[in-house]
Amino acid sequence: MKYFIQLVIIFFITNSFAQFGYTKIGDALSIPSIPSCGLVDSCFTLTPQENSQSGAVWDTKLINLNNSFDASFCLYFGNFNGWGADGIAFVMRGDNLDTMGNLGAGLGAQGISPSVILELDTWENTESGINDLAVDHSSLFFNGDISNPIQGPISLLPSTGNVDNGATHTVRVKWNATTQLLQMYFDGNLRITHTVDLVNSIFLGNHIVKWGFTASTGGLNNLQQICFPKYTIDLQDKFICENETTLISFYDPNISSYRWTYEDGTIIKDWNSLDYTSPFNLNDSSFLASQSGTYYFDLELNNQLVSDSVVITEIPLPSKVFSKEIALFCNENSNYILDAFDLANPFNTFLWSSGETSSQISKSNSGIYSVIISESQNSCKNYDTLKIINFCKDTIICSLGEAEISFYEPNISSYRWSFEDGTIYKNWNNSFAAPFNLLDTVFNPTIAGKYYFDMTIKNDVIKDSFQLDIVANPNTPFLETEITTCLDEESLILDAQNSGNSYLWSTGDTTQSINIKEEGIYFVEIVESQLNCKNSDTISIISFCTTDVIFPNIFSPNGDSINDFYEVIFTNTFKWISDFQFEIYNRWGTLVYSVKNEAVKWNGKENGNEISNGVYFYKYSYNDAFSKENFKGNGNIQLVR
Repeated sequence: MKYFIQLVIIFFITNSFAQFGYTKIGDALSIPSIPSCGLVDSCFTLTPQENSQSGAVWDTKLINLNNSFDASFCLYFGNFNGWGADGIAFVMRGDNLDTMGNLGAGLGAQGISPSVILELDTWENTESGINDLAVDHSSLFFNGDISNPIQGPISLLPSTGNVDNGATHTVRVKWNATTQLLQMYFDGNLRITHTVDLVNSIFLGNHIVKWGFTASTGGLNNLQQICFPKYTIDLQDKFICENETTLISFYDPNISSYRWTYEDGTIIKDWNSLDYTSPFNLNDSSFLASQSGTYYFDLELNNQLVSDSVVITEIPLPSKVFSKEIALFCNENSNYILDAFDLANPFNTFLWSSGETSSQISKSNSGIYSVIISESQNSCKNYDTLKIINFCKDTIICSLGEAEISFYEPNISSYRWSFEDGTIYKNWNNSFAAPFNLLDTVFNPTIAGKYYFDMTIKNDVIKDSFQLDIVANPNTPFLETEITTCLDEESLILDAQNSGNSYLWSTGDTTQSINIKEEGIYFVEIVESQLNCKNSDTISIISFCTTDVIFPNIFSPNGDSINDFYEVIFTNTFKWISDFQFEIYNRWGTLVYSVKNEAVKWNGKENGNEISNGVYFYKYSYNDAFSKENFKGNGNIQLVR
């Protein structure tokens, strides 16, 4: 029967029963611990291994049944292997005297009223009126009446064995105040479950009750003991980077009060089940902390108070490394060295925008370079940026572009850019009311030539110059935006001009010229090789062919395969003609042949019968498909067989 389970803490988080104390009744006495019960707060012998003993232990802090609880306890039933008696009971009772109930079969709980009794019975009582099992069992009783079980009896173990074999066992009692569901687990197995309004049905409207354990022996006995578990909160101190926040959270669904307080007394979170009707949830437990210091934590869980604290230490960010935003250098002499090393923090790590990870990098090109600096303890990061300008390097631009020239120092007292012909582009000195700023330094030259720079800083006059050269963009190749031609007769060659450059047509071709066979819009981009200066052009090709219409005046439908049909001749395809209509009449005005929007091919017959030789008359009309011009006319035909 004996089934061993190490004491399991049923709470969803590690928590503690910070004890207010216990009241011992009858033969109960305090003991240091019970072997195999693990970390415990307080342990008690409820009955010694003697006949006719009874004892009880009541928690001095009353429990509020308007709140849910979920509590586990470690129990020892002795080692008499089925011959021990009588057992232990978990009892919730009204807030009255700390009295005992009947001993023996009453387990020290019989007769206590009002009460809820979950018996853990190790002896089959055969007295009249007692409903017991031969195996160790459990039942649910109300108001001390052990002759009328509400639930049970049911064996304590699924194997129906005995529990008094010297092993420790876990009893877990759950109460859900919302669903009013009461449950008892023994060694992890659900044995009792019952839905009941405990406050109103059992305790007559009183939600504050006392809880504890009772036990008794009679003509047989056992050593019967109980340990209340000790749970510890071990909240971890945290490190955060300067100007950042960290999430602090502690959650258990059975919390009935909860508070976080900063070291200066400021209350950050304050929750209790009496003021809030909704159950405690994860969002109630969380907050973001951004200030270093000590955060104190107090909560009430399963009728016990628990406290702990979290110390948050803020880690300073690494120091910025650049004293200014822009630096001047001349790579005709040497590269510019960007150095992020901090002697005070030699173990920092670095990641530059160029992908390099050393503390120092060397650059020959102007540009904006940034570095992420990470300190070694918590990888707190800082970010710094420097724009370097290769001032003395001559510049080449495309003819359709512009150069960006700038030089900045916050202590400048005069500043001037001028062109070789004397034209002044920028002229600034400290007589202006506004302070000198970066925008004052920038200008965008577009004319080739030499530009001179004069600056006074800290009474030192600095002069330099640079040469701006311009690479011509490719010429625009097409003289017109639209070409109309007859692509039915021959294709058209489009030439992008600008020999020696590279080309990309909208057709995907990369040659200088392409052969056009279909009308449409054609685009070409031309790129020269020195600076990849670009130009582009677009042209629309329209295909239109003029069609002449010829009307013969004689034919001979005699079957010799020569001139057997009368046909109208088009010098180009019929597609350039629209709304075409042709009719033939005899000399009395009778229509003998007609077609509309199709080719003329008359065999000299009317309704399948040959007609006589002679002169016949025709008339026609059609539109030019491109110009929409209308043409009309008539004539005569000589039919000769």
